[in-house]
Amino acid sequence: GLPMILGDETRLIQVMENLVGNALRHTPIGGQIRMSAMLDQSMKSGEKLCIRFSVSDSGEGISEKEIPYIFEEFHRVDKSRHTDENQSGLGLAIVKAIVLGHGGKVWVDSTLGQGSDFHFCIPVAS
Repeated sequence: GLPMILGDETRLIQVMENLVGNALRHTPIGGQIRMSAMLDQSMKSGEKLCIRFSVSDSGEGISEKEIPYIFEEFHRVDKSRHTDENQSGLGLAIVKAIVLGHGGKVWVDSTLGQGSDFHFCIPVAS
């Protein structure tokens, strides 16, 4: 029942895969991960309404001092945990670039020890 958005399906799937992958990595066994999409009447991109996509988890959360940097290239919240060679620290920077390229916005709400809510908003098609 949501309005249509226009976008590159492959890239928007990449955004969701990245956010869900991060949630899986940072949520302990028995934790919860939720995905949702809704018409967001409070968010506007220019004069257009947006569809807000969210990935929420009950994981470790992000400290308030790290949040302003979370979408920067090569930024890692806990450098000691990222020994996997396949984790470049580019995932959230790529998410931001794709979302901005679609005329949208991306942000995170998080409390250390209580989980994170990653959101991105894509304008509704005219």
